[in-house]
Amino acid sequence: MRLTLDNLGSFCNSDGDCLLWDGATTGHGYPSASIFGATTSNVRRWVASLNGMAIEGKRVVCICQQNRCLNFDHFRAMTSKEAVRWMAANGLLSTTTVAMARAKAARARKGTKLDMPRARAIRQRRSEGASLLTLASEFGVSQDTCWKVVNGLSWRESVTAASAFTFRP
Repeated sequence: MRLTLDNLGSFCNSDGDCLLWDGATTGHGYPSASIFGATTSNVRRWVASLNGMAIEGKRVVCICQQNRCLNFDHFRAMTSKEAVRWMAANGLLSTTTVAMARAKAARARKGTKLDMPRARAIRQRRSEGASLLTLASEFGVSQDTCWKVVNGLSWRESVTAASAFTFRP
């Protein structure tokens, strides 16, 4: 069956006033479908444009915060700046969360030269007296990267936050 606005409901389940997509989704849970023979993850943009929403140069944000929702009444067209402000105002954007997600993605990239065991080795060798220049050439990274690792600005060990009730002699 070909996906159209008329039969969109047959591809979705109702959950309150949301219309939740039952088909394929992206890795982040957003609707993905074959439209006019091409697979797209922009099903929301397609629905919004067919309903007459002006979306040129804008993001289609669903205000119910359900990734799979395709209810047109929940869509808002926003610029990237407006979308970020809206997410921050609704508690969906935390700088700590964003920074952690970026760091995790960077570490997972194939081109990453360091991993946690190599960062520990850099710290160990520096504590033994090795220069940053020596460490940089030994590990194939810049002196700046070595300095950040040694000083705890990157590749930090994960530690639990200290509580006001934690006793430390």
